[in-house]
Amino acid sequence: MLLVRQWRHPAQDALLEVPAGTLNDGEEPAATAARELREETGHTADRLVGIGAFWVAPGWCTEYMYAYMATGLRPDPLPQDVDEDVKLEETALERVPELIKSGAIRDAKSIASLMMVLQLYPEELAATLER
Repeated sequence: MLLVRQWRHPAQDALLEVPAGTLNDGEEPAATAARELREETGHTADRLVGIGAFWVAPGWCTEYMYAYMATGLRPDPLPQDVDEDVKLEETALERVPELIKSGAIRDAKSIASLMMVLQLYPEELAATLER
């Protein structure tokens, strides 16, 4: 599984996260997911599966996130945004619960997205691992 490590100024730390980004005007969420995957990991996916969506912090923020599982990854990079310094980290899927529990993964979008895949889509995940 591909995760990214990126400096986050509010946290004053480089956080281990799922690839993510902002919707461009008129861009569909799946297109954003595909573009951000290429920009942040240098890979494209044979298949993007929508796994859910959620409000980031509905008490004070209007941001709504769409989560996708990308399978069949292969190299196909796009240049990173100029203001980003993203480092790719390959991680075994089995380590995800430990990484969350230990605090190695601690941003809400990553925890929500990873737990949704593990808990809500085990059949899809198993089929992906068999390919």
